[in-house]
Amino acid sequence: MNWLNADPDGQFAAKARQLVADIVQRWPERPQAQLAQGQLLYNLERDYTQALVHFTAARERLPNDPVLLSSLSGSYKRLGRAEEQLATQGRLHALDPESPSVNAELIQALLANRLLDEAGIPLILVGDSLGMVVLGYPDTTHVSMEEMEHHVRAAARARPAALLAAD
Repeated sequence: MNWLNADPDGQFAAKARQLVADIVQRWPERPQAQLAQGQLLYNLERDYTQALVHFTAARERLPNDPVLLSSLSGSYKRLGRAEEQLATQGRLHALDPESPSVNAELIQALLANRLLDEAGIPLILVGDSLGMVVLGYPDTTHVSMEEMEHHVRAAARARPAALLAAD
């Protein structure tokens, strides 16, 4: 909500901070407390470096947790650590190869590492869902043709061998 500027008075942020503080106070030794702290830092404070510290600490005890691995991957991505993002996305894909969101993030990591062609990806689809996922719109109807063109051009700059399609 904070990223979408849907918290003008800060009440959501205050409640989130209090909730995480309560979790840490009650269960300081649990890895889920580290995960909660990392999520707060990542999603609310946008402090990806400190979020990564908490996610890394939690990973020792939750090595196969998909939420944690996704959070680690997001931190690596935000910090420009593409190789670590790719390795983490590969682990997520091994755990859940049928997940559309895992596959989308894996493709993004492959693109960042210029490995899309080697992975044998046959099709890249740039969809209007980027309006909600990337641009923060409430639905896809707000996406303009200019915005779609911008994102298709960005994908094309990777020069993938795969067919590039827009929807």
